[in-house]
Amino acid sequence: MMSENIKMASSELSQLWVTYINSSMASCVLKHFQETTEDSDIQALVKSAFEFSEAMESRVKQHFLLEKLPIPYGFTNADVNLEAPKLFTDRFIIEYLKQMLGFGLATYSVSLAVCPRNDVRQTFNYAIEQITSQLNQIIEVLLKKGLYIRPPYIPYPKKAEYVHKESFFNALFGDRRALNSIEITTLFYNTLTNSLGKALITGFLQVSQTQSIKVFMKRGKGIAAKHIEVFGSILRDDDISSISTWESEVTDSTTSPFSEKLMLYHLLYLNGAGMASYGNALATSNRRDLGVTYARLIAEIATYLDDGAELMVRLGWFEMPPCAVDRNKLAGI
Repeated sequence: MMSENIKMASSELSQLWVTYINSSMASCVLKHFQETTEDSDIQALVKSAFEFSEAMESRVKQHFLLEKLPIPYGFTNADVNLEAPKLFTDRFIIEYLKQMLGFGLATYSVSLAVCPRNDVRQTFNYAIEQITSQLNQIIEVLLKKGLYIRPPYIPYPKKAEYVHKESFFNALFGDRRALNSIEITTLFYNTLTNSLGKALITGFLQVSQTQSIKVFMKRGKGIAAKHIEVFGSILRDDDISSISTWESEVTDSTTSPFSEKLMLYHLLYLNGAGMASYGNALATSNRRDLGVTYARLIAEIATYLDDGAELMVRLGWFEMPPCAVDRNKLAGI
């Protein structure tokens, strides 16, 4: 098609570049999970997710080759140790799959919306279709095994009505209303993602051998624990139960399945995805105290991400994304 003879826009370059990096990382993680998953149902889900990551990596690589663009370094077999013992239980792995595919669905939906070229859109269409199918399969297995963590239940409303008092939004001083269903949902899922992330860091801390990375990971684990407590306390104020921790789903292995580079990047990826989730929660929470809380926690994650990026630069692992031309540098000014 004619549109495919047009150069890629910056949005297409960026979305494909990020997809390649993340897909190559996911492939490495899923290779280890394929070697260590014991439950046959979960093993089949891991296999499907791995094949999808490999397919996305291959599709993006083909786009880059056709455009004569350099292939990103990303992650390779050198970043995974297939001989390493099991680091996470099968229960952790299936929840990890659900959350990572959920992040991917959100990312690919944005990619589809910002990419005008038909061939690029077809790649992201494929991604959304695959993730939708796999997420449904994962949820069915979770339900069948009694492992699905349901959000809290609340009474059904008796009628539709409008808000008549501005106090509906206030909660910084004086009385505050109960949480609405939208606010409960974002608080619940942000607690869940932090809880799983904290367990992931626990596993990574056990196997990491680089002191600067271990210090950074320990700091991230503390941030996750703090955010879990912040969200949990808000839910508990309305007598809504919070989520249990996942540390028991980490084995006692001290042999790393992954390279230090992969573990550090994975931690930054999850924090970036978490910050995007917080941004959505900030935009959809009507109670002003929640907005203030999310804004404060977003600032904390932003600082952590910045420090992590600087650490990756010092270690020589921060891969340069496609950039605009520096006209001042070309002009020597």
